[in-house]
Amino acid sequence: MFKLLLLFIIIFILYIFEKYKVLDYLQINIYPKLNYETYKEKIRVNKKNKVIISLTTLPKRIEKCKYTIVSILNQTRKVDQINLYIPTETKKGEKYIIPLWMKDLQKNFNIFNIKIVEKDYGPSTKIIPALIEYEKKDIFIIYLDDDMIYHPDTIETLIFYSNIYSNCAICNSGSRLKKNKYIDILEGFGGVLVKPVFFQNINLEKILEFPDFLYYNDDIFI
Repeated sequence: MFKLLLLFIIIFILYIFEKYKVLDYLQINIYPKLNYETYKEKIRVNKKNKVIISLTTLPKRIEKCKYTIVSILNQTRKVDQINLYIPTETKKGEKYIIPLWMKDLQKNFNIFNIKIVEKDYGPSTKIIPALIEYEKKDIFIIYLDDDMIYHPDTIETLIFYSNIYSNCAICNSGSRLKKNKYIDILEGFGGVLVKPVFFQNINLEKILEFPDFLYYNDDIFI
């Protein structure tokens, strides 16, 4: 009986490790290797429309966003571009120092782009400059947070459900404010898929006029 129970526990642990990619998570934490050559060989996550990853970071977190970028390169399918949007300086006047590994990644891997933007939209710099750059383009934009290690199926899952619910934004995490079937707030830390057409009648520059309590709460106003 004890041996049977032990076998069950071992199988359960192995299942959890595989389902939630625990070994991948540990590997990224211990040794975040930028396997962009391997990434190039993967199948595109969407054959028809381009898929753009959009994110931003802060001067004090720019080094640590390596873990997030590695987890993007560790996805089951590849995207067409990974854009890191960085303002010339933050709203508080802080400057960015771009790490050497990030410069090398951009130099050797044409999918990864460091994009310097004039305006700081706060946390929403992870999506607003992309919406401006790709205005009216028939593409998918997936915005992510810079302090997360994403499950290898994240991008593929978002695209899968977007192809089913083509007129909806898709998220891995959200919250409801009303008792209906729709999510009212899409939470960026889990990854969010949108299309530029969703924002075509919105003045994105208005964000710069928001009071600080809202300016820094991008999930709510987006």
